[in-house]
Amino acid sequence: MHLISNWPVALQVLFFLLTHDLYIYLFHRFQHSNKFFWRIHEAHHSGKEVDFLAGSRSHIMEIIINQTIEFAPIILLGANPIVIPIKAMLDAMFGMFIHGNIKVNMGKLKYIINSPQLHLWHHANYQEVFHANFATKFSFWDYLFGTVYDPGHTPGNKPENWGLYYDYPKDYFLQHAFSVKRFDEKTLLKYRWFNWYYHLRPRFMNWMKTLFPVKINNAPKLEIEQQPVTLVSEQENVLQQN
Repeated sequence: MHLISNWPVALQVLFFLLTHDLYIYLFHRFQHSNKFFWRIHEAHHSGKEVDFLAGSRSHIMEIIINQTIEFAPIILLGANPIVIPIKAMLDAMFGMFIHGNIKVNMGKLKYIINSPQLHLWHHANYQEVFHANFATKFSFWDYLFGTVYDPGHTPGNKPENWGLYYDYPKDYFLQHAFSVKRFDEKTLLKYRWFNWYYHLRPRFMNWMKTLFPVKINNAPKLEIEQQPVTLVSEQENVLQQN
């Protein structure tokens, strides 16, 4: 199909920005109301600090779904190939911007273009904003569908102001396992294999610091939290029992 191939490139980009952003708004809102799809979205909300990198924190299935729906129509509708890198660049820029822990006075533009002022509230650990501020690029979706929340001040800068109200794994692979089967990390530490894996990354980071020492003023040493545990055999693996 070459339905839009004759359009100017700028119009093609604008078309896909608008249609994809509407999809993202609707799917994002659906994820917050559906138990199954929330499990592939909660990773994005798990951070206790929100900055310009927070937009890159996502479950692999969520990435596959959103990236497929974003770029497949561009190809299927016969858009100019240059639209893909332009769209990807704008997505990355908007993602970093709306998650940036910065103060930006958008003025009247806040009713059209999304901003940290609105989206940071979406990542706040408050019941009032769990079903609010779903837009990514264009905030008028939230105003149009009545899901905007803008109290005029920021959520705060303490860890308890952000993220999820329940414990969530920090490890990338454990986050994916948690989306399939809920578990308590502290309880699983009594299993030898889990205890080894749980402390693998801190050990590796400390080893890298000794291998490549870098002098940083007032930089705290990465400590491995040692907890008293009773190791059990692999045959008693609690995940296999459930």
